[in-house]
Parts: sequence; C-alpha cells; structure tokens
Amino acid sequence: MLEPDVKFTLEDWHIYPDKSSIERDDLVTHLEPKIMEVLVYLITNANRVVSREELTEKVWQTRFASDEVITRAISVLRKKLCDTGRVHKFIKTIPKHGYILEYDNIEVITNEPLTEANAVNNDNVGVVNKLNKFINPIAAIVIALLAILALLVVLGFQFVDDRPVVAKSINLKIDRFEAFDNLPSSAMVARVLAEQLITTLSNSDATNINLNETNTEQNDENSADFVLGGGVKEIENEYKVNLHFINTSNGNVLWSQSFAGPKGEWHQLVDNICSTIDYFMTVAYKDNLNLSNLSLKSLQAALLVHQAKELRYIGSKNNINLAINMLENASVIYPKEFNVVAELVLSYLLVDGIHPRGLNHENKAIINNLLDKLKLLKQENLVYLSVDTIINWQNNVISLEQAIAEIEDLDVINSTNPEVLTLLADLYFFKGEMGSANKLYNLALNLKPNYQRATLQLAKLHSAQNRNKQAINLIQSYINNYSQDIELYQLLIELQMGIGAFTKTINIVNTITDEEIKSQLQDQVADSYYFLNLPQKSIELHQAKEITANLSLTYKKQCELLMLQGLYEQANTACKQAQRDIDSQFIYARNLLLQGDYMQAKDYYKNLLENINPNFNLINNKYYINEKVDYIWLLALTGEDKKAMALAGSLPEYFADNNRLGYLGYGISDVIVSLALGDKELASEQLSLALNDGWLHWYNDVYTGPHPAIKQLENNPLFEQWVNHIDHSLNLQRAALNVK
Repeated sequence: MLEPDVKFTLEDWHIYPDKSSIERDDLVTHLEPKIMEVLVYLITNANRVVSREELTEKVWQTRFASDEVITRAISVLRKKLCDTGRVHKFIKTIPKHGYILEYDNIEVITNEPLTEANAVNNDNVGVVNKLNKFINPIAAIVIALLAILALLVVLGFQFVDDRPVVAKSINLKIDRFEAFDNLPSSAMVARVLAEQLITTLSNSDATNINLNETNTEQNDENSADFVLGGGVKEIENEYKVNLHFINTSNGNVLWSQSFAGPKGEWHQLVDNICSTIDYFMTVAYKDNLNLSNLSLKSLQAALLVHQAKELRYIGSKNNINLAINMLENASVIYPKEFNVVAELVLSYLLVDGIHPRGLNHENKAIINNLLDKLKLLKQENLVYLSVDTIINWQNNVISLEQAIAEIEDLDVINSTNPEVLTLLADLYFFKGEMGSANKLYNLALNLKPNYQRATLQLAKLHSAQNRNKQAINLIQSYINNYSQDIELYQLLIELQMGIGAFTKTINIVNTITDEEIKSQLQDQVADSYYFLNLPQKSIELHQAKEITANLSLTYKKQCELLMLQGLYEQANTACKQAQRDIDSQFIYARNLLLQGDYMQAKDYYKNLLENINPNFNLINNKYYINEKVDYIWLLALTGEDKKAMALAGSLPEYFADNNRLGYLGYGISDVIVSLALGDKELASEQLSLALNDGWLHWYNDVYTGPHPAIKQLENNPLFEQWVNHIDHSLNLQRAALNVK
C-alpha cells in the first residue's frame, strides 16, 4: 500500500492516489478508483512492459478481465493526461506484449520533512525535470543526427569507413510488422518497412540479420540476440509506426518508440526509420555498446557521445567547441551518465591541445571541476583515467615519466580509442621518444584514418625528425582526401616557410578555395614576402588586414608594422600593450633589443623567462629556443659572459638532436649561441652548414632583417658568399612570382 499523502509528479502533472485525482495548472481532474490504480501501477513499474495479464492480476486481482476493460482504462488515462496525439508521450502500446509508461524522471513526494541536503537535491532534480519536459528522446536523437550530418556537409567533410576493429556484429531479427487497424494500406506500409529494414541492415557491417522464422538453436552464434518489430496504423491523414526492440534471451522490451508522418510521404517515413535504426546499430557496433541493458535514455546519451567524437575527429577548435556544447547539454539532461561527463572533460582538454605550456586558466578550472564530478560518480573508464593522469601531470602532481607509465598501465596500446592513443603519443613526443610516438600515432590513424589531430601531430613528428617532405605529403593527402582544415593548413604553411619555400607558401594560400581559411593565412603570406626580401609588399599586406578580434591583436599588429618599417621607438607604446597577450609576451623585449637598448632588453627577457620557469634549463626549448638564445646573447653583450656560458651549456646537445628546419625548427640559434660565447670560427661553420641544409631566412620579419648577432660575421671571408647564395636562391623564387 502507498502511504497517505504520497503523490507523483509526471512531467507537469501532479498525481494524488489517495484522492484519486490528477492536477495540472491548478486544474483538478478526478479519476475512477480502478483507473487510478492502473496509473499508479504503471508509474511504479515505469520503463518496464506490463502485460495485460499482469494488470488483470495486480489491479483487478483476478485472472479474468476483458480486453475491453483494460483498453478502456488505458484510453481514459491517455485522454486525462492529454496524451492522445499520434505519438504517445507516456503510455505506449507494445504489440503482443502490453503497455509501458516511459518516463525517466518521475518524482515521488511524501509528507516527510525535507532536510537541507534533500532540499538542495530536489532543487537539482527540478531543474533536470524542467529540461527533460522539452526533450522527446527519439526526436532529440534524430535532430542531433541531422544537425551533425548537415554540419559535416557544410564543412565539405567526407565520411570514410574506419579500419576494421575486431567486434562482433549485432545478431538481429526483423519481426513481421502488423497493421494494427487491419487496413490494406497500413499492411502495405508495414510490409515495405520490414523489407527495407532487412535490406538496409543486411548491408551493414554492424548487424547480422537472422532471416529464419524461428530460432531453434539458441546457442548458434548467428541466432538472433534481439528482435525488432512493431506495427503500423492510420490516424487521419498520417501513418503512425510503433517500433520495439526486444531482448530474445528474456523477452524483455528494452525500448520502444513511435514515429509518424503524412500518408502521402510514407516512403520518406520508412526511409527515415530505416536510416535511424541503421545509425543506432552502427554506433552500438562501433562503440561496443551493450544493448542487453541499454535503456532508451542511455542509448540517446551514447549517440550524442558518438556524434561529439565525430566532431572531434574532424578537428578544429570550432568543431571541438560544438562537441563541448553538445555534451554540456547532454550532461544537464543526463547528469549521471558517466560517459557523457568523461567525454566532456576530454573535449575541454583537446580544445587547446596538450603541451608543456599547460592549459589556459579557464579550461583548467572547468576540467578540474568535471574530474571531481566524475570521482563522485564512482566509475572508471579509459577516457577518464587518461585525462585525469594528464591533468595530474600538467598540475605538476606527477612527472611526465609517471604520466606515461600510468596510461601505459591502462593497456592503451590494445585499445580501439584513437584519441587516447594520440594523447599517449603526445606524451612520448614531449619526452623525445619519437619511435614510440610514431607507432602510437599510426595506430590511431589505422583505427580512424580521418582523425585530424593524429594527422596533425604525426606531421609535426615527421618534421621534428627532419622528414619535412613526408610531413608535407601527409598533410596534403589529408586535405585532398578529407577536408580543408585551418590547423593543417597553418602547419603546412609553417613547414613550407620553415624549409625556405616562400613562393610555394604564397601559391598554396592563393589556391585555397575556402575564403575564411585563406583570410586567416594572409599574415603568413605577408611574412613570406618579407623572407623574399620584398619588405614593402609585406608591409602592404599586413596593413590591408583588419584586426577586429581584440585590442591586444590590434596593438600587436601596430607594433609589428612599425618594427618592419624600422620605427622601433615609435613602436614602444603599441609593443608594451601587445605584450599583455601570452603569445606576444616577448614582443616589447625584442623591440628593445632591436633598438640597441640591451640592458633593458636583457632585464625584460630575464623576467619573462623566469615567469615561465625559474629554472632556465627546464624551459621547453622547442617553444622558446629563440627567446632563450636572445637572452644568452644579451647576457654576453652586457658583460655577463660566465652566466651566458652556463646557460648555454645544454644547448649544443639540443641542437644535435633536433631539427633546424620545419616545425619549431631552431634555425640558426646554434650560430647565435656560438657568437655569444665568442667562438666565431664555430659560428662560421654552423652558418655554412645551415645554408647547406636549405636555411634561407636571412631577411627575418621577427628581427626585421638578419639577427643583429650576424653583424659579428661581416668581416668573415665567406660572408659575401653567404649573402650571394641566399640572394640567388631568393631571386629564383621571386622570378616564379613574377615579382622583381
């Protein structure tokens, strides 16, 4: 028996069993006692199919009750609950099985006083209930699916089949669909739907369709594990299709759903149902979902997670932010779905990428909060444990070596998750273990050939190993086969500029068909003209580009333009403002260096580097080699030779192990260090070697010409030969541009 004063809330309905009444918007409706008993029984057994026999026994407490009595009770309830539309929201008929009241947020309220903690929890439930009130599960899935398909079409992205992963197909039987109204037209739609489902799903790797009428060999690996069936009926000018998904091992209906569409467009209705079911099965197969205990709610959450992953695979911050928005909404609707929150925290980690410089402050706080939430859910999976380990490393809780060991212990190498494989590869890349990183990036791409981030990182790795041509070919292949992507184009341009192919850089950008991407690469075009010793053309292009994003970028552009024109003192004001942005933090210090104010420049470099890490040797050379070398040179110029020598001690080893040209190449930093230490003979040898390697960055926009240290080599007998070699190479490139 229910306690007195117990009431249920079903969406915005308040149900009072003891009063045999329901209430909404202050309007009270009384129900017959037996009708109320049926409603209460369905509520207390929500999301489970209740047979007519069970209702007869539990409500009427007899073995015999006419079908008309039960049908009338259900009909009355639907009318009283305003659930008489073509698709029933609450009480659904499951042909041959009975009825199910489908709702995930039924609230039971008693007269028990609320504690403060309970009050808080109930407030949270209320928020979720209000959100869920507007969500129809199947509609949300289909809308999200159509939205992501439309988005991918707009982006020009081409789908490709993932590489084979050992997984068992879903053994499924398509049951005969019935015409509930016995109309020939409904029977025809039911027959076509069943046939098209069989055809569609038979062509899918995800499903193994059992065509036998009966499953006599239950242990046969090809016997059906699930049955998909239902029926069709005509309502006014529409067809309504009821569909249910049954577990054959116990006969339980795992989930059911209704579809409806105009009679004149019944072919489209059938197509939509088949496409939706095919997508469900494909996601379940690829993501290894356990359909035996997957509710409609969990299925919807799994589909949204899958769609978020697809967005992340395409890459770019815009797509990852779309994935974040999708998962943020899902985490509100499904606050206890562990996978949703785990994938959300991964999305935040990926939006800026992982690197030794750490996350931006805002994302760091969000990620830490989400990880705390996951701990409270007391579950674990590969994504959560991997992200948690990486954040512990970036928060300096564990070392890079410990982070690698902990993720290795998760048996990532044998996983089918390309994103986690890529994260582990990144850690090996940071550690300098290029072979391990290369293996893991390729494993990720074997699983997901169109995974943008793995492609991007592998190209960087190739360049770091002095395989710039291989890196360039990898990026161009991705762009040609899959999609135009700004991050890949930026790396492609950086690589072309890094190897001295300035004309090719300009031509690549000019042939890009995506105007937004082309616009974002105009600064690189302008820089290429400067490298070609065409400073006026470079300045004109920089001036032509409007900066409206934020004030810091405006100051940066002003500072750079004045510096390119040699107006260093006039640039001071803009450069001071621009240095507030982390990406331009050294711009004012460098402007002081170019002015010849070496003492003040040295102090600025010193403070900025100490802010990164008080230990000079622990500052990542890949990202800050130019700034570290400038500081060493300034120390030598201002009489601190011993300190310059001490700080330069570990750099020769770095130069020997890393790439001069390409992604984050060190250029002629080795030459500058040798000059700072007074070894002009070694500097001369190093510069000759750099030119032999293909280094052509004499006219460097960062230093508005050759690095000031190079002046120390002007009396070298080879100096004129070096300059002539560079000018000859640049003349050939300028000729290809038809620019003198």
